[in-house]
Amino acid sequence: MRSIGTKKTVSGTDQETVLECSFSPTLHYFQKMSRSKKKILSPGQPPEDKFKKNKAKEIMIKTYLIAIVVGALAETIAKIARLWVYRKPINPVINVLIMFGLVMGGLSLTVSSLGHFPVLIIASIIGYVYEQLNFSVLGWWDFPDDQFLVFKGKQACAVSVGITWGFVPLIINLLSNQLLNV
Repeated sequence: MRSIGTKKTVSGTDQETVLECSFSPTLHYFQKMSRSKKKILSPGQPPEDKFKKNKAKEIMIKTYLIAIVVGALAETIAKIARLWVYRKPINPVINVLIMFGLVMGGLSLTVSSLGHFPVLIIASIIGYVYEQLNFSVLGWWDFPDDQFLVFKGKQACAVSVGITWGFVPLIINLLSNQLLNV
């Protein structure tokens, strides 16, 4: 096999790193060598990155659990106050696990990179579409007398609940930051 090699030196603040790149018809790989440690790092993630990745997974799982608690609390309050009524007992469970847990919990993880207002807008749009999807296709819940708080009619319910959905990832983010000290 014939290899054509190139070297590129990148200077850092505390150490100098050499990146070697070799090309061959059957093999393409990168190796990182640290001159200060004189050690070849294996392709893939260094141990520090694995620690960061494990920490990120831990934060994601804990945020998901916090989102489920927020969802369960919201659904309990809605049931007691009869804000909306589910047609089947499984529907609030699906709503808590998927919409609160995965969707809004996932959005809450983007607050630090996107900012509060963009996440509020994105979550509100998702919430509005979800409410419209319920009216047109899913039929999982109904608003008693087509009213949510002071808003009457399906469109008004969808808009007002959609805006309420916008605050859910922000609440989850706030609780995650307080409880997880992120």
